[in-house]
Amino acid sequence: MNNLTKFAFTPLVLLCLTGTTLYTGLVNAATFVGEGTAAGAQCGSRGVNNNGVVTGMCLPGNVSGPAVAWVAVTAGTEVPLPPLVTGQSCDALGIANNGTIAGVCVTADNRATGVFWSATAPSSLPQKLQSLSVLGTGLLPEVATAITAYNQSGVLGGESLSGSNDATAVLWLAGSTAPVQLSILHDNCRVADVNDTPINGVPSTALNCPNTATGNDTAKVVQKTGLLGALVTTVLSTPSGSTGCSLSSVNNAMQMLGTCHFAAPDTPSAAYWASPASTPVLLSSVSGVAGTPRIEGLRLNNNGNAVVSYQNTDGHALLAFWAASTTGATTLIPTLAGGTHVGFVDLSDNDTVALTSENTGEHAQAATWTAAAGTVAIPQFNGGEESGLTAISPNGSYVAGIAEDSAHNDDAVVATLP
Repeated sequence: MNNLTKFAFTPLVLLCLTGTTLYTGLVNAATFVGEGTAAGAQCGSRGVNNNGVVTGMCLPGNVSGPAVAWVAVTAGTEVPLPPLVTGQSCDALGIANNGTIAGVCVTADNRATGVFWSATAPSSLPQKLQSLSVLGTGLLPEVATAITAYNQSGVLGGESLSGSNDATAVLWLAGSTAPVQLSILHDNCRVADVNDTPINGVPSTALNCPNTATGNDTAKVVQKTGLLGALVTTVLSTPSGSTGCSLSSVNNAMQMLGTCHFAAPDTPSAAYWASPASTPVLLSSVSGVAGTPRIEGLRLNNNGNAVVSYQNTDGHALLAFWAASTTGATTLIPTLAGGTHVGFVDLSDNDTVALTSENTGEHAQAATWTAAAGTVAIPQFNGGEESGLTAISPNGSYVAGIAEDSAHNDDAVVATLP
């Protein structure tokens, strides 16, 4: 499972960092390998799977050329992926373990829309994801689609978008371009995550749906558990006094993580649901942190462990590891030595956290955290002073990101973790 931020064609930038605390990182045996410049002059990695296959996007060496999506099946062998329309931009947002590459391309009429490629056939044209149409007839289709999540079997989750940008939550099953409607037409529900456990051939999907009465979201999960395999939507329970909850993750055991909000003055808490029918367990404090901070649930893995962010008395957003499904204990995730900011990237199923931290020189640096080793830096790349992670493989064996070299170019990079 993997969730994605909504795509926009923008110049490559290193991750913005938030947070504070100190830690002396250990020496990491991980070393970045550059993916090359076959797809453009300025490059960044977007995703990496359990086989170390990396996807990403490059910008050209001139201001008028398109952005180019690429895949590297072997480290250092960046291969451009073809666009939908010659001369238009594309981006590869991530890659599933089955080789499906989730992406977005610009159409001939300059709309960004969801697509997928296959890592086993990188020269083949992308498959354009179909939008919803009137009664599924293909007549009067909506104008575009967007991918916001995918699972490791290549099921894509996202939105069908109307001409006025109203969204309907949909799935595209592995290898299919036909949408499966998950929510009421134009209700602006958003797919937050898709798990890897199919029920009657369809994985479970976490949705966030707007609640106009409270201004917050309503958390829902959609499963194919109804009569004759119909899709059933369950509204998750909320804690007393809550004005709404949103989801960030649903794992293969149908455990869920999110954030619940309360009436003003709102002090949100991270929330864990053991099942769609359960009452959420709230995290309203973090071990070693004074007071009751604002806490947000960021990511839940298949072990039932989570990463949360919390706000300190200075207003900085910091990170902690939460054993949500077992002891409920929290452990602080520090920055690199001398740093004052840290940004979360993702959490793997072996409980490795990918992050980007400020270092003692006030530069961004890629790093990982584990309970055993703490926060550990990945050395900067080819004489550069800045780097940042963008992805970690589900098994925790690989990380990918963007690193500056000595010439101040952005390079797509991958590293094998020890």
